[in-house]
Amino acid sequence: MIELYELKEKTCANPRGSSKVTFGANPFMQGPVLLCIGNDPTSRNDAKNTTRYFANVVRLRTPEAVNASISLENFPINLVSYNSVQPNDNKDQEIEAFVNQYLSPLVETNLFRKSPVEAMKNMRNVNIVTFGEGIYEANKIEEKLKERLQRVGYSQDEIKDILSQVFAVFIGAPRIRLDEQFTSVAFSELEDSEIDRSFGNPAYFTAFKDQLKYNNLHEGCTGFSNNLIEYSRWNKGANHTLEDYYSKGKSFPAIISSVIYEGLNNSVQNHGATEALLPLTLEQVTSDVGTYIRHAQQGLNIESIMAELDKRIAYTGMKKLTEGERRLRDELDYACGHIAAYQDAQESQTLPGFPSNDGVATLPGLGPDDFDR
Repeated sequence: MIELYELKEKTCANPRGSSKVTFGANPFMQGPVLLCIGNDPTSRNDAKNTTRYFANVVRLRTPEAVNASISLENFPINLVSYNSVQPNDNKDQEIEAFVNQYLSPLVETNLFRKSPVEAMKNMRNVNIVTFGEGIYEANKIEEKLKERLQRVGYSQDEIKDILSQVFAVFIGAPRIRLDEQFTSVAFSELEDSEIDRSFGNPAYFTAFKDQLKYNNLHEGCTGFSNNLIEYSRWNKGANHTLEDYYSKGKSFPAIISSVIYEGLNNSVQNHGATEALLPLTLEQVTSDVGTYIRHAQQGLNIESIMAELDKRIAYTGMKKLTEGERRLRDELDYACGHIAAYQDAQESQTLPGFPSNDGVATLPGLGPDDFDR
């Protein structure tokens, strides 16, 4: 099964700042969701860290970075961590169960399909961001969702339209498919040894890489299809980490945040609109990219470009924290960290004052062998 965890403001009662989605609850039916899938989908810790880092990417207030200081409490999008808990040989069944439980209610009711336009509008609640190998989970979700749409009777053209309203961003993906059905934007570092963009046309890849080496930004883009565009960067000292992807480049970090903002904002607008559908397109989510590239070419530093983006972000219903409010939230996060650490220490003990040893409880004066007598 796939476990989902919603990112929450930290409190003394919930010092870790997340809560598991309980059986029967469906955040995708409640409103816009940003589903965060990390490089190791089987790691709960990786899921948590990936989601918290994406909170910074979407410019929420985080203790680690100064940004737009948007309050999570008033944020109109639910950030959800994705954690796979099944062995790889059960991957198909696990993701099929995820699609049936969380996504199929957006397009059907008791195996009766919704109207294509209603299904498209509902799919605007689904936004996916991945890092590294998380793209393979997103690809499987797309495949299983397509199978579900076929099963309930949508035509091929209707399926194509419905899938196009899912927004996906892939960062540092090892490989990308050229037939993405989700509206997708990929971000790659051409010196990242973990990725391969030479498939299909190795000569073109080499020429593109050389082109980025010698232009002044070392950044550029490639359009693969009506559903997929990739922004690439050349940086000789690249590391395969989400932090590295988001902290380097003359316009790259701003482009990542801008693209995600445009997709999420469309999601919010659709949820609150009376119109049948405000369709998502690649042109829309990349509409401001050219501005940031031009500013970088003109010599504006990335801090100034990010500050400009932060001023432009305007989700419906969001609240930006004052400097005083931000400091108070940072202090609360610090206190919650101590509470969580204390709870972890308590949970690692089987009896007060007597920590477990390799999972075996010990008592004073007794060794493990004494319990076998």
